[in-house]
Amino acid sequence: MAGRSSIRSMPAYRKGVIAGLIVLVSYTLFGFFGLPAILKSVLPKTFSDTLHRKTTLREIRFNPYELSVSMRGLEIAERDSKGTWISAEEVFANLQLASIFRGGPVLSEIRLVKPYVSIIRHRDGRYNFMCRGGERQGGFTEGEDQAVQRYPRDRIRRQCDGSRHSALS
Repeated sequence: MAGRSSIRSMPAYRKGVIAGLIVLVSYTLFGFFGLPAILKSVLPKTFSDTLHRKTTLREIRFNPYELSVSMRGLEIAERDSKGTWISAEEVFANLQLASIFRGGPVLSEIRLVKPYVSIIRHRDGRYNFMCRGGERQGGFTEGEDQAVQRYPRDRIRRQCDGSRHSALS
């Protein structure tokens, strides 16, 4: 009972400060530790199911204050063989707070470190990144495709051996 009476006797601003600190510590702990653990278990399975290819991810980091995410050791295998289709030492994205108001991601930077893409043309004329038969492989609807085209391409960069290059200019 002594604990309850001491909380009731505290001034309202003290209660607000304590509540604010609890929220701040919870946000920090979840952002740095909880969310990366959840994403590390969910993203490879989601990518594998969507792309129909085995996907591995060595490490994922999230900074809740900068709203940045870094996926390290991303590797997506070829569909029918043991080779690598796409890989990157690091895929970094920096989200802006405007994402909340726009209803979709607003990125200030995307960075690819040591990207690798294998493009193979099969004997029947298909490429290894194309869908089979009637499958849909992570394609965009018409509205989504237009949204992707509106993204400013000068903000997408790839990084190889320490140098930075614009990927889509």
